[in-house]
Amino acid sequence: MATKTIPPDLLWRLAPLRDELNEGADRWVNQAPDGFMGAEWALFGSMVLLLHGLRERVSDVDVFVEPSLWVGLSGGLNWNVKLPRSDDPPFLERNVGGFGVHAFYRWTQRDPWVNADRCRTEAEKVDGWNCTPLELIREHKAGAWGHNPGSVLHEKHAADVRAIDARLAVRDTERPDEPREKLPNPTDYHGGGTMRVRDTEQEP
Repeated sequence: MATKTIPPDLLWRLAPLRDELNEGADRWVNQAPDGFMGAEWALFGSMVLLLHGLRERVSDVDVFVEPSLWVGLSGGLNWNVKLPRSDDPPFLERNVGGFGVHAFYRWTQRDPWVNADRCRTEAEKVDGWNCTPLELIREHKAGAWGHNPGSVLHEKHAADVRAIDARLAVRDTERPDEPREKLPNPTDYHGGGTMRVRDTEQEP
């Protein structure tokens, strides 16, 4: 597997964010109803790719948080509540170490295939950070790339899908006995396109 090239000061600059999320989870999520499962928060998007060595830089940081944690953070001085489009939920925003951080309890309705709860409950530890699994990041990228065909964003999502596929293929060879699910092709969402993607079948 390729050596990761994470900028040496990046995680240090973002460490206060991880500390705040963990402390907030201890304070607010412990008051949540019985039966709570999974991580109280999980990184999403480009930051996850960076931690896996699939990106060299990020411009901002997205994180999914458990609703009780979101409410607790929203009452603090560090976070600003932002109201996007009328059919999307509010999110929190602040600056940490020079990075814009956005905290969501639910994702935009324009990407209905993104399930914030699943991203958290299936989170994996990467360098001490709770991260949405690569398979779910890939599902988001495969679904979102068709929104702006021919645009820079379109090409970015396509490149991310190819990079994730390559990493998952390596992982499959390292874990041959683990079941693998069929990953969606971008055409499953948008009915067209020519991007080649990994297509594996569920093993018995």
